Amino acid sequence: MSDPVRLTRRLAGFAALALVALLLAAAPWASASAASSPSSSALVPFSLNTGKKDGDAKAVPPDDPAKVPDFVSRLDDRQARALLLDTLSGKPKNEEARDRDTVSDIFGSVLAAARQYAARIVTVAQAWPQLLTLDERLTEYLGATRPGLVALLGWIALSFVAAGAVEYLVRLLFERLLARRRRLRGLPAPPQTLRHGGRLGVRCVGLASFMAVSSGLILAAPHAMSSIQQDFALSIAAGALLVRLADTLAYLCIAYLVPPSERAQRRVPRNAVRLAVVSTHATIIMGALILTDLRGAGVAFEARLIVGLALWCVLGLCVFAGLGRLKAITAKLSLDGPLAREGVIFRWLRLHWYGLARGVIGAVWLFTVLAALEAGPMAFEAGVLSLFVIAYTPAAVRLLTLVLRRSFARQRGHDEKSDPPWITSIVRCARILATVAALYGLGRVWGLDVFAYASDRLGESVARMVIDVAIILLLAYVVWEIIRAIIRSESVGEPVDPDEPEISFEEGSMKPQTRMQTFLPLVEKFLFVLVLIVAGMMILKTLGVDTGPLLAGAGIIGIAIGFGAQTLVKDIVSGIFFLLDDAFRLGEYVEIDQTRGTVEGISIRSLRIRHHRGAVHTVPFGTIQRLTNYSRDWIILKLEFLLAFETDLKKVKKIVKDIGKELLEDEEYGQHFLEPVKSQGVRRMEQIGMVIGVKFMAKPGEQFILRREVYQRVRDAFEKNGIAFARPQVVVQVPNAKMSAEESEAIAAAAAEAADMPPPPPQEMKQGGGAKKAS
Repeated sequence: MSDPVRLTRRLAGFAALALVALLLAAAPWASASAASSPSSSALVPFSLNTGKKDGDAKAVPPDDPAKVPDFVSRLDDRQARALLLDTLSGKPKNEEARDRDTVSDIFGSVLAAARQYAARIVTVAQAWPQLLTLDERLTEYLGATRPGLVALLGWIALSFVAAGAVEYLVRLLFERLLARRRRLRGLPAPPQTLRHGGRLGVRCVGLASFMAVSSGLILAAPHAMSSIQQDFALSIAAGALLVRLADTLAYLCIAYLVPPSERAQRRVPRNAVRLAVVSTHATIIMGALILTDLRGAGVAFEARLIVGLALWCVLGLCVFAGLGRLKAITAKLSLDGPLAREGVIFRWLRLHWYGLARGVIGAVWLFTVLAALEAGPMAFEAGVLSLFVIAYTPAAVRLLTLVLRRSFARQRGHDEKSDPPWITSIVRCARILATVAALYGLGRVWGLDVFAYASDRLGESVARMVIDVAIILLLAYVVWEIIRAIIRSESVGEPVDPDEPEISFEEGSMKPQTRMQTFLPLVEKFLFVLVLIVAGMMILKTLGVDTGPLLAGAGIIGIAIGFGAQTLVKDIVSGIFFLLDDAFRLGEYVEIDQTRGTVEGISIRSLRIRHHRGAVHTVPFGTIQRLTNYSRDWIILKLEFLLAFETDLKKVKKIVKDIGKELLEDEEYGQHFLEPVKSQGVRRMEQIGMVIGVKFMAKPGEQFILRREVYQRVRDAFEKNGIAFARPQVVVQVPNAKMSAEESEAIAAAAAEAADMPPPPPQEMKQGGGAKKAS
């Protein structure tokens, strides 16, 4: 079963149940209220603030006594009678407020309102026969006969066809001119954002030519048209232009949001989404034109309301169908990336947006129907504006997010999965401000007065305090996001190269951070506490709390804590001076009282270092007596090799020199050397050989990786050139002795034990006279 059929059945079932419930509630009362004026009851607790006046809508008296004479002079007879009936049959405001204090009275007022709505539905339904004469009224309003009206519509259609052909030619001309200009100048393909912007510009030029040609042809019609007919035709042309513009924006948004690979595979129903957008906007524009012309033709209020309700139902179907197509897009696209790291609220909204959107739009749809039954067709204008606010606010925020992320990724050459701090802050602030603006816009659309509503329930002072607290929290959050974005933009390190080798967990292999990157996290924590304290003090002052005694009490408590926690104060003060002295930074390899490790974190009172074997040490600043930093400026590493006495030292020196040249020319290791590998000659003599020294100067943090590589290359070069390392050995001399196999084996075992080495297997022992060596 298709989506439109399913949506139609759901809406029809919902409407039927609601109608039955209202009729059952109004059964004992509907016959008596049907004869009364439908404008004599205040059904909706708000006034529509749409900027238009409807003669059939109920007039709301102003609160300012100075405006009463002007208000009375603009009332017609029907509005004056309705206002008089409300005044005579109503109660004073103080009595009405007292009547709402009990739950039973509130329930009774709700039931009475339901009965009034049922009576209103019955009254509106009685105007159904007037719909049969709408075509005659419209023809009479336009000042034409039926054939004349058909000819007018035919000329409008012909004008649209000609204007569409001109638009196609203009777009084709501009696209070819731009392509030729880029080809002649040898310009590369523009980035995606500029490419979509160029398409939007070309399409806007085409739409402008469409509007110009269609308007010119309408004004140059072969038969004379009255001013009303010209306005009618130009209104249709303007509506067609707006629909085409909405279609263009939908096309570009889909092209920008959907990756090219998935567009090539036709996994996304783009045409279905564009059809839903076009049908929605066409229904809105068509409904506005029809209701405006019906009002100009003098059609009765109830008949226009029936037409508006029918168009509103069609619009609801279009909106729900568009939501289904949008869900199909989001289900087929892979939206991984920065959104996966959002907060719990935004992750929940991302997963459940479809059900939430259906609920909100359904509530707006039903609320608009109820408002239209009381205030008239102008309630549909408020409903349409509400749908625009609800639909376009998250779309605009999402589009801003994608534009910022893709622009940054294109400038830095990264993918969209890594966000800079300032983009994250802008997105969060934009979401909050967009939510606040949307709520304010909805309130303005429906004419809701928060203070007037609160004066009957909680009190105007409480409402003002709540709003002031919300504003303070909002400003504090925005200020904090700006501060955090600035700090983290300064403290962020260089981007990680994907071709860079994996991180080594050897000692000192972590890359040190700058002094600013070390100091700014503490500044961030301090400023967060400061913003929190200032916001809290402002909230307390808004609530009427005197902050003077609180500050005095906090000062006394601070002095008491200072005397009772002298060690804590010592740690904090020592840490401040260590940071000012720049004794260490994040990522540096340090040694503190026989404790070695990489600085992993810095708090207010302690230093956290991690040993290269994984152990984490927390060292209070006040206990540090001596700190050794192995990661500053440069470091010299000296290596020793034990060689045999008969080794050629000149050959060794040449081999080490060649190894130093090779390492300097190496792409991976050469950039880390400050001075090449050099031989220091013989450093000392041992019992079994001589110690040869080798040294090099390297950048801090890289010396351990370079040491490993130097060891490996020296060993391979020595083995290749026949240079042996000295080994402990014992020489056993037995002059002029002939020994049996058992005696030779015993002597070899004793020599091996003297050399601290396990004896060789008996079958590998060599027999012979003179000297025996066991090594």
